[in-house]
Amino acid sequence: MAITCHINSAAYLFLTLLLLCAFQHTANALTITVEEDSIIETYRGIEMEVDLLKKIRIQIAVNDDFVDTAIKAILNGGKTGELGDGKIFVSPIEACYRIATGKEGSDSIS
Repeated sequence: MAITCHINSAAYLFLTLLLLCAFQHTANALTITVEEDSIIETYRGIEMEVDLLKKIRIQIAVNDDFVDTAIKAILNGGKTGELGDGKIFVSPIEACYRIATGKEGSDSIS
């Protein structure tokens, strides 16, 4: 599951993930291009339209039984009601292996 959200919502989402006991996650900073939230800035005396926004992408892997619970919690924890709150992308995982122990499947996610 990948969550892309506004950088200001990230703290709430991290707390939500901790409350869900989803301690293992990956977070990446993103800069994305958008049309609706562009701002005008002056650079060396020239006005420029800046249409880059800072976002964050959080990736977590959860067992099938936990997907709906995680989605509901993320929606509640990350919603501000503003445009740009983000998106949740859910995709199946073909296989998962824990390298250190050799565990496979749902046992390797926890």
